[in-house]
Amino acid sequence: MPLAPWCAAEKWEYWIVSGKRYAKVTGRQRCPAELWRNIAWGWRNDYEQSIDQAPWFEPNKPRAERERDWAARNPLQNARLFVLGVADRNYSVEVLQGNPDPMVVQRNDVGELGWQKARLFAFEDGSKDRYFASYSGKHLVLQWGCQPSGFFGAKLNMRV
Repeated sequence: MPLAPWCAAEKWEYWIVSGKRYAKVTGRQRCPAELWRNIAWGWRNDYEQSIDQAPWFEPNKPRAERERDWAARNPLQNARLFVLGVADRNYSVEVLQGNPDPMVVQRNDVGELGWQKARLFAFEDGSKDRYFASYSGKHLVLQWGCQPSGFFGAKLNMRV
């Protein structure tokens, strides 16, 4: 996913205190307000893989149909990054439960099962703490909240 221009200078640091691992992002600037106030912009997915980078997506359809379907595939990406999410802010991440890596979103991504809970805190703009929780089980994957990257996610997948 390409970074938004106001996030292009982001830098991540990692450290350990009393056995707990933390992460901190700096170098981000706030998304221009004229963008996130525009409802149409919030529905788009400007900072995701583009249709040109996804030749596998509906390859036999005309370009106009592919573009329409691609936009409908993940609506609200901009809003999930910058309106609901905090991908344009500087903060720290603390793991509350689960894999000690502060950037793990779902434990099944690292070959584990169980809860992953994190807190995003110390926002430079004074914003309140944000929380994230995901569960990866044998038959269920769910998540809710601001991921360590700042992206707001909500997911419920059931497997048989």
